[in-house]
Parts: sequence; C-alpha cells; structure tokens
Amino acid sequence: MNVFFRVLTPTCGDMPGSIDRWHQGKHTSSHCREPGHWREKWQQSQQSKNPDDYELTSIDGCRYTKEALATFLSCAHLSQHDNEQLFRMGEFEGLAAFDCAEEVLKYGDIGPLKELKLYVAFEGAKLAPLKEEGSDGAYRVKFIREIIPAMDKNAFLLWLHRNTK
Repeated sequence: MNVFFRVLTPTCGDMPGSIDRWHQGKHTSSHCREPGHWREKWQQSQQSKNPDDYELTSIDGCRYTKEALATFLSCAHLSQHDNEQLFRMGEFEGLAAFDCAEEVLKYGDIGPLKELKLYVAFEGAKLAPLKEEGSDGAYRVKFIREIIPAMDKNAFLLWLHRNTK
C-alpha cells in the first residue's frame, strides 16, 4: 500500500479551501495558473472556443479537469485573470501530496492559518513529481482511499506516533 499525506487548508484566497473540497470527495488540486498548452492552442486556432480543439493532458502528463478547460475558454480573451479564474483554470486530476509525513508537516507550517490546517493520510498511486516552487518532494497522486480522516496537527502527530513504530 502506498501511503500519502496532504495538508488541507480552510481557504484559498476567496475560494473554498481544500478542507471543503476533501469533504465533498473532490480529489483534485490546482496549479493556480493558466495551462500554457491551452494558451498556445488558443492563439494558433484563431481563438477557438470548441473544447474538442484542446487536449486535457499537457506535455508533462498532467491531466486537467473539464471544468478547468471550461473556465479557460470562458475567460481566455481577458488580458488579466483574477485568483479565482487562475485557481479554476489550473485544476488538475490527482492530489498534490507527499509520501513522507515529515515533509507534509514542514509544508503545513508554511503560510498563514497554521492552526486551522488539517492533515490526512490516504492510499494513492504516484502520477508524477510536482514541479511547482515550494513543493519539493511532493507528487501528483491519484486518490484510491482515505486511511485517516482530516484531523488537526496534534491528532495527526499522535496518529503518526501510534502507527509508525
């Protein structure tokens, strides 16, 4: 069994955070940016709005959601995108997660709202390493099943202590 760990956040700017998305069973993540291969195709195809003209999978194998493509097509004509649009455009299948508990704990200590973050462990399959800045050691992971439900850092540390002897 391949165990992965993920930090869940209460919010992502103005967007619902990964806590809500996890409880809804939505096991996706976001690069929070416009996929470059769509922008290139948009320019080459005289701004086609036909979803069939666009590949969901990028050159590096990242598969974006159909909802991400729909968001891109609805606002590709704009010169600037707000954070919500970038979040929705960058949504990809799989979760950003770590295969090392120590790494997820370090990642969870970055940024605001530390005391509101939750931690989960799940069974998954590695799809590819994440290349985003600040995600050293993280992977795009296909979710298989939850091992432990979302819990605060102290409960997570206790679970780790009990289960890693």
